[in-house]
Amino acid sequence: MTYAGQPLTLTPKEYQLLECFLRSPDRVFSQEALLDRLWELDRLSGKETIKTHIMNLRRKLQAAGCAENAIETVYGIGYRLHAPSL
Repeated sequence: MTYAGQPLTLTPKEYQLLECFLRSPDRVFSQEALLDRLWELDRLSGKETIKTHIMNLRRKLQAAGCAENAIETVYGIGYRLHAPSL
């Protein structure tokens, strides 16, 4: 995967997160919705898992030249893709 010609080396979960955001750029995803979509029910993943993966994905997107706010935090609700950044 690349952004503006820059390679993005993403983990499978980071890729799944980005794909989820790209498929519904205007949708705000709660942490619970992301956990339900991307993590198996038998795993003990929590909200900190989501925060960590979002932070890592943001860092990798920034390193490739994407705007800092590409994945926007909607406080008290969740996360969404800030479409003009991509």
